[in-house]
Amino acid sequence: MRILVATAFLAHERSAHGAALYLRSFLGALAQESELRLISLASREELEHPLPAALANRAELIYHRQLAELGHLQKISHRLRMARLWALQAKPLLVAKFWSPAMASVIQKNLQSFRPDVCLLEMDLMAQYLPLFTGQKTVLVDHEAGSPVPLGILGELGRSRDARLWDAYVRRYFPMADLLQTLNAEDAAVLAKRLSRPVEVRPALVDLPAVTMQPGEAPARILFMGDFSHHPNPEAARFVAREVLPLLREGLPEVELLIAGRRAGAEVQALGELPGVSFLGFVADLAGLLGQVRCLVCPVFSGRGSRIKVLTALAHGLPVVSNDLGSLGVSAGAPGLVKGETADELSRVILPLLTDAENAAQAGRAARAWAEESLDARALAREQVARYSELLGSSQGDAEKW
Repeated sequence: MRILVATAFLAHERSAHGAALYLRSFLGALAQESELRLISLASREELEHPLPAALANRAELIYHRQLAELGHLQKISHRLRMARLWALQAKPLLVAKFWSPAMASVIQKNLQSFRPDVCLLEMDLMAQYLPLFTGQKTVLVDHEAGSPVPLGILGELGRSRDARLWDAYVRRYFPMADLLQTLNAEDAAVLAKRLSRPVEVRPALVDLPAVTMQPGEAPARILFMGDFSHHPNPEAARFVAREVLPLLREGLPEVELLIAGRRAGAEVQALGELPGVSFLGFVADLAGLLGQVRCLVCPVFSGRGSRIKVLTALAHGLPVVSNDLGSLGVSAGAPGLVKGETADELSRVILPLLTDAENAAQAGRAARAWAEESLDARALAREQVARYSELLGSSQGDAEKW
């Protein structure tokens, strides 16, 4: 089966973005079950890193400039162009940022030369390219149930407009796909109700690392990590630093919180000045970072989708403390994954991991055991190829194996 994949994020070997980590694992497995061609937007930094071997000879990358790569006058010009698109073309700002004429051209070229059986578009940002796929069987996989947090533009009035544009965008473009999928059942139900059509689930996963953590040997330290350009992450980091950590330090003054991640604004960086908090910025050595702490603490209070960092921690054998929204789509239970909603509830379930090394070690083993049982990329890839075959009108047994 020939599968054409179009995505906004490059799944390279040093990916830090959650969606890219997921795609690296899934697409690597899908490439072993099909004849796959990948088309991806990529920043200058992403182009400097190699793709996984399974994808290296199957990809066509389109340079897509990031705001940080522009000079002062270029940034002004870029912002004016985005504002025009937002105001006149009625596209959500983030969607407008990821429209690329070069991407559109490469898609059209590959439709003619590669002649795919199925076209897979990853993330809501890519739905705007669906009109190019007329006559093709298409699958759109939305990672946030069509409900990303609107960007703050011109204050609350702008945020309200961007939310309305997102709703119109979803209703206009999503129905063009032959098959809609999300990353968890809760998001599928939300999107199905919104669009009055079936939505299926393609669960999130990550690669299983060869080396696992030993949380029982780490100091009394917790971790929050994320890409801070994604609105829910600064919100949650503030909550953990200002509300959860002080409760922990009342009974255990030596507790520390590490905050790590890309693109943090001044407000997040300033959290590092609070007692017991260290702001690290981006840390390239993920295993080294996870090995310094007893658990990952990652409640989420806005947005939707499955949090890849939860799966990443579990796969490394690190316990996770989250809430219901932060653990959507993750079936792991205690002691590997424990939950609370309020600061008091979260501090109560974190404390046993900090005060008892054996509790932390046992929770880490449970986390890894769940990951080994649940995160099987090859099985998911085979399941998806069978589903695509059904979409083409053939039985699972007739799926062409490349």
